[in-house]
Formats: sequence, C-alpha cells, structure tokens
Amino acid sequence: RGLAYVGITLVVVAQFVRTSAMITCGESFNHLIQKSKKDNHVLITTGIYKYLRHPSYAGFFYWSVGTQFLLSNYLHIVLFSAASWWFFHIRIPYEEETLLDFFGHEYVSYGSKTWIGIPFVRSPVLEYALDQKEWVAKKNKATKAE
Repeated sequence: RGLAYVGITLVVVAQFVRTSAMITCGESFNHLIQKSKKDNHVLITTGIYKYLRHPSYAGFFYWSVGTQFLLSNYLHIVLFSAASWWFFHIRIPYEEETLLDFFGHEYVSYGSKTWIGIPFVRSPVLEYALDQKEWVAKKNKATKAE
C-alpha cells in the first residue's frame, strides 16, 4: 500500500511538471526533435525551464515509473525505470546537440545553470562545450595578466 502512495505522488507531480513544460513552451514545444531552427523558435528559460532543461522529459520519466509504483509491481518498477532511463539517456544528448547548434553560447550558459531532471543522464556535448568555455575564459584571463 505504501508503494501506491509513492506512485500516486510521483504521477501527480510528474504530470504537473510535464504539463507546465508544455504550457510554458507554447509554440516552441514539439514532440519531435527539430532538425532546423524555425523563425519563431526561441530558447525558453522561464517558468519550470528556469530549473530543468528538459522538464517534459523528466515529467514523463517520473510519470512512467510512478504508474508502476501505483500498481505496486516491483519487477515493472525496475523495468520501466530502466527502459525510460535508457530512452532519455539516448534522446537528451541528441536533442542537446541540436539546441547547441540553434542557440550556441546562449544554450551553453543556460545549460550550466540547469539540471536535466533525470538521474545519471548526462549531456556529453554540453559538458564538452562547458569545458571549452572554461578553458577559453582561463586562457583569456592568463593573456590579460601577461
């Protein structure tokens, strides 16, 4: 019975996060990763996006896991967690690469201040961009000191 309470809490909170993401994004929200930047495509950094880079994905992840807690099915909790995690582990880095192409330094700055929202999902391309930005800043500082 305790698992069901955890499940209902996860489902409700996750649905709120996902719905907030869709509403905040407005026209910029799409279920498909965009391969080209539209004229009205803007980087959303307000609302729930102030804290999470991918709140819709995080919401869906916790919602899918929460449904299995709600059903109190231990095996499916593990399987849904793994399957959902694997999907986003592949999808998010790919999407972040396109967002870096679209928004460049603006996205690097935004990414440095926000969390993906799913444990252990990383963005190698953003991490590389952040490392390069730090390296350039250190090099510029050293050059100014000389």
